[in-house]
This record gives sequence, C-alpha cells and structure tokens, in this order.
Amino acid sequence: MPTRVLLFLCLLASPLLTKHVDIPAPFEDDCIIDHGTNLYDPKNADHVKWYDIDLDGPAFAPFVEIARDYSDSMKAMIQVLKDLILPVYTKAVDVIDAFFGAMHQLIPQPYQDEIASIAEASGIPLGQIVMYNLIYEVTSACTSVVGVDEKGKLYHARNLDFGLWMGCDHTVYSNYRTN
Repeated sequence: MPTRVLLFLCLLASPLLTKHVDIPAPFEDDCIIDHGTNLYDPKNADHVKWYDIDLDGPAFAPFVEIARDYSDSMKAMIQVLKDLILPVYTKAVDVIDAFFGAMHQLIPQPYQDEIASIAEASGIPLGQIVMYNLIYEVTSACTSVVGVDEKGKLYHARNLDFGLWMGCDHTVYSNYRTN
C-alpha cells in the first residue's frame, strides 16, 4: 500500500517539478517542405561514403573510422542532450560520465571494446558514449531482431527506423562482414 501512495504522490507532483526546455536549433521542429524547400537531390543519391566493417577482426577496430569521421556530428548531437539537461540539473554530465562510465564494465565483449574504441576515436567521454548507446534500448527507437540458430550462428537485423532528433545525416552505407 505505501508504494501505491508514493507512486500516486509522485504522479501528482510531477507537473510541478517539470520544466519546459525548447529544443535548440537545428533540432527544433521545423518542416522544411512548408518553406518550399526540398533538400533531396536524386543526382546525389549514389554519392554516399561506404564503410567496410570487419566483425571478425579485433573488437576495438570496426568502428574507429566511422567514429573519427562523425566525431563532430556525435559531439553536436550529445551537446543537444546537454543543452536540454544542464539547465535543469547542472551536475548531469558528471553523473552521466561516472555512472555510465562504470556501467561500461558490465557490457559483454566484444561490445565493451567496440564502445571504448568509439569513445577514444571520437574524443567523447566513455560514459556519454555508453549512455547514448543505451538510449536506443530504453526508448525503443530502433527496431532490431537478434536470433541464434540451432548451430549457434548469430543473426542480427536492424532497420534504423528511429527518425528522431537523436542523430543527423544517416546517409551512409555500411558493409558488415563476418565469417
């Protein structure tokens, strides 16, 4: 019974404890089609960088090139989260870096090394990379299917349907390969 009362009180108090924060540019809601602008140019459809990702190599290696190429975009994306959170809780970055940085040790291999290499290659603190990596899991923002057949072969499919403000310029082709 005390749990239900506490939950009810939290629900009652939540509107009083929330703070509206406008999403900063360029991530605010704005439909460019409403302005008569269409950025899609079909002539450039094939001018997309390809990455070859070898999942059989060392776990720290597959995403280093991508992390370096997109480090500025990743930093800008994480800055949006900071701009949303820091006005409400000024110590949030310290807490995130400490908590999620420690959580990194709980992530199984090879993902632990992959995430650490992304943090190192991008210059973004490990805790922030771990947190961002987990956002997909807690928001259901990206549909994926993972399965193992009777012979132990792992299958993973992800359709990258997030479509949220959490990332920019997802126009990239990746060729993942493993034996």
